[in-house]
Amino acid sequence: MNNRARANLVLNLVVAVTFVLAALSGVYFMFFPKHASVASPLIIFTPEGWDLVHTCSGVALIGSLLLHIVIHWKWIVNVAARLMPTPVIQLHAPIAEHSEQ
Repeated sequence: MNNRARANLVLNLVVAVTFVLAALSGVYFMFFPKHASVASPLIIFTPEGWDLVHTCSGVALIGSLLLHIVIHWKWIVNVAARLMPTPVIQLHAPIAEHSEQ
């Protein structure tokens, strides 16, 4: 495996792990809101720990997704160009010419 493929694999793993952490902590807060009158059970972390996991994993997820988009931008543009039909009217061309005789 070459270095570029290895770096892409690592980036994809970072995206996957941070997504799972953000999703799991989000599910925790869905069932045990921070300011609810129901006492939060200590499931692995304290509520403050879950908040830290949720915040850090969310920030890391956004950063890794932005990097992923930047790295694959050329591919995104090429696929979008192939999927989009060519425009019927080109905006930079004149629509009609007026000729005086």
